Amino acid sequence: MIDRLIQLAFSEIYEAAAPYLDGDGDPRRDLHRALTATVAAVDRNATVFQLAARLSGRMDRMPPEWEPYVMRLRNAAARRIRGDQQRGIAPADIPAGTSANALLAMVEAQVVREVVVGGSDAAETARVLAELWWRAVYSRPDWDDDPATHANV
Repeated sequence: MIDRLIQLAFSEIYEAAAPYLDGDGDPRRDLHRALTATVAAVDRNATVFQLAARLSGRMDRMPPEWEPYVMRLRNAAARRIRGDQQRGIAPADIPAGTSANALLAMVEAQVVREVVVGGSDAAETARVLAELWWRAVYSRPDWDDDPATHANV
C-alpha cells in the first residue's frame, strides 16, 4: 500500500513538473510554474514520504526503491536542459546530465529540509529554487578570462 502511495505521489510530482520538463517556452517562467506546483505536491504528500522513509529505516537519505522515480525526473530535466542548450537558450559548457543531477539533488535536499521536515513556506522555497536553477543553467557569465578583473567579487 505504501509503495502505491509513493508511486502516486511521484506521479503527481512529475505532472507538477511538466511545465518545465515537457515545455519549450521561457525557461524562467516554466521553472517557476513547475517548481511551485512540485513543491506544493511534495507538501501535500509529505506524510506519505515521511512514513515511507521511517518504514524503510532511511530517514537520512532516499530509499533505493525511489530511484526509478527520481531518475525519470532527472532524465526529463536533462532532456529539457540539453534541448535549451541546442537552441542556444542555455550555455552548453556543462553537460545537461551533470546539471540535472546536481540541481535535482539541490531541490530534493532543500524541499525535504524546508518543507517536509521543517514546515517552511513552500511558496518561498519554490521561488528560491526556481531562481537558483535558472541562474545555474541559463545565466551567461560576462567575465573575461582574466581572474584579476574580478578579484573583488
